Amino acid sequence: MTGAERRAQWLAGQTCAAPVERGLCGSTDRLQAQVPAPFRGEQIWQWSRARLGLIMPGLHAFCWAHHYDALVARRGMRRATHGTRSMYRRGCRCQACHDNEAAHKRAAYVRKSTRRSPQRPGEETP
Repeated sequence: MTGAERRAQWLAGQTCAAPVERGLCGSTDRLQAQVPAPFRGEQIWQWSRARLGLIMPGLHAFCWAHHYDALVARRGMRRATHGTRSMYRRGCRCQACHDNEAAHKRAAYVRKSTRRSPQRPGEETP
């Protein structure tokens, strides 16, 4: 079994464990596994079942939004807002971010298509 298959199998029965006002989030949208601090950056899904079983109680699943919030807090980053290119480039595909990126691409296409190449010396302008 590959690491991706093991991860998918573990996430299949999970819901978001992020605390909200009343209980847990419970979302199943784009779940991410939050690995305990000493094991971050390691390929834990490639480990043997026995070794992986030792840290399984410390694993938690978070929906993408809560996973990103935890990442921002852990790294001391500034939180990007929805409807911006930076948020779209970080992986958000909400409608506001998608629309902003599409508008940027349209404007870039117009800029590139109306740009004229530099004239060489001795050439006439069209």
